[in-house]
Amino acid sequence: MRQKGMVPLFEVVTVTLNPAIDQTLTVDSFTLQGTHRIDHKKTDPGGKGINVSRALAELGIPSMAMGFIGEVNETLFTSRLEQEGIATDLIRCPGETRQNIKVWDPSANAMTELNDTGFTVPPSALHSLWEKLHQLPERVKWIVLSGSVPPGVPETVYRDMIHLLKDMGKHVLLDSSGIALMEGIAARPFLIKPNEEEMRQLKRGNETISAQIAALHRRGISYVFLSLGAKGAIGSSPQEHLMAVPPPITPKSTVGAGDAMVASILQSLMKGRTLSETLSWGVASGTAAASKSGTDFGTLDEIRKLKKQVQPVPFSEEMMIKGDRST
Repeated sequence: MRQKGMVPLFEVVTVTLNPAIDQTLTVDSFTLQGTHRIDHKKTDPGGKGINVSRALAELGIPSMAMGFIGEVNETLFTSRLEQEGIATDLIRCPGETRQNIKVWDPSANAMTELNDTGFTVPPSALHSLWEKLHQLPERVKWIVLSGSVPPGVPETVYRDMIHLLKDMGKHVLLDSSGIALMEGIAARPFLIKPNEEEMRQLKRGNETISAQIAALHRRGISYVFLSLGAKGAIGSSPQEHLMAVPPPITPKSTVGAGDAMVASILQSLMKGRTLSETLSWGVASGTAAASKSGTDFGTLDEIRKLKKQVQPVPFSEEMMIKGDRST
């Protein structure tokens, strides 16, 4: 399914294997086994790659969102993307796109997420996606593989896609978790963006963060960006390791903040910015998204203002210890 109308030339493709319709509920003082009144409700098309495309659009970067979509509630999903000017090439699958429930408690600055599994992808749909990847035009230089792997798709899918795309001369950014992330790392993508929990899953013994990142670079990964939530983020290349703390905000939702970070990192790499500038843009973009309700993203002007308050410094393990004590 390709969006109607003129599709702008794009250098970026995002791939979302497990899309979602995210329903974010704002519930003050949320507790389990209680009755609560919903203060605010917002519904957005989601899935990590879709979120990256939406955040890129705010930055003025056109992209093509590829992947799968459930037939049953397809219009609910795609009509919003069309309104936002997101070009799509999504393969229909039997069933409905999963609906995830996110409960944001402003009094605790905490998010509770109830994520559905998603539809089962038939072999024919997966084959169609592979064909589309093989046919990507030469002008497409950047591919974002992002999110979980749905039923019907092997956990090795990102590894296999990275091998193919690298052979085609593409730069691949990977943002996933668990086995899918581990398998993807084996194919040496250009960049990975784990969060703290995902990095913990990759840990070997008593390995420090610095040792983990250095090992990833030795395996051939050019950039590692580790998102740390309210503590900020670490950005690393083989030559430089930096950390940046976000400016203070009143958070409204953390859904999509990591995807906003990926979008700004990608924009910066496309523009040839330094690691320090790239990390600053990424942290500012994630912070702007966290200040929005639902899965909304900061405008370019909002991100620029926040970026002025972000000052990356050389990373040390002591900074992580201090950050843990302050949270």
